Amino acid sequence: MSLSQTKNMKPQKKILGLFVTALALSANTAQATGWQMPTNPGSLPEDFMGSLGNITTWLLELAAALAVLAIIYAGVVYTASSGDQERVESAKKSIKYAIMGLAMAGIAYAIVNVIITKILVA
Repeated sequence: MSLSQTKNMKPQKKILGLFVTALALSANTAQATGWQMPTNPGSLPEDFMGSLGNITTWLLELAAALAVLAIIYAGVVYTASSGDQERVESAKKSIKYAIMGLAMAGIAYAIVNVIITKILVA
């Protein structure tokens, strides 16, 4: 795909492509960790908390992958802007928002982790 074709691509298609790529990468990570559904329903609360922890970890990894892809895309837009101030500012905002989103995802992960380990399990 050439750069001129990328410029004409709708933003929704670009976002969908980033999402599908991040989903494929995170699914591979989940498969590598060997996560499985609980086999003993008699110990449901502990298995549920473990599953909830795995889900939050997976969501954080997904958010991190999406943020990295957004930063890479914004970097390409910034590089290819050819001095167009509007595109430069748009790329800078995209990088800023991707970093802010990653920070918020990390904070949310920390809050959920504290709730699971300190409040619900204890």
